[in-house]
Amino acid sequence: MIMNMQQVMDLTGYTRSYIYNLVYKKMIPVHKPTGGRLFFVKEEIEQWLMGGRQLTSQELNATADKILLEMGVRRTQRRSR
Repeated sequence: MIMNMQQVMDLTGYTRSYIYNLVYKKMIPVHKPTGGRLFFVKEEIEQWLMGGRQLTSQELNATADKILLEMGVRRTQRRSR
């Protein structure tokens, strides 16, 4: 689905100026077929919004353990928090 600026504002909750700033910094997927009006693809915006997921502590620890194991380093016992 092709979206205009107002639809992206409604979907994201961002202001027009903030979206223009993201476009200027090339941080948001956008299409400008004639170099003028901005068009957005809903699926691309949704994927972009979901792309900033932060890992949980457990996921970070599992990733660290995997990297250390690949390096041949053993991790010391961690304290529970």
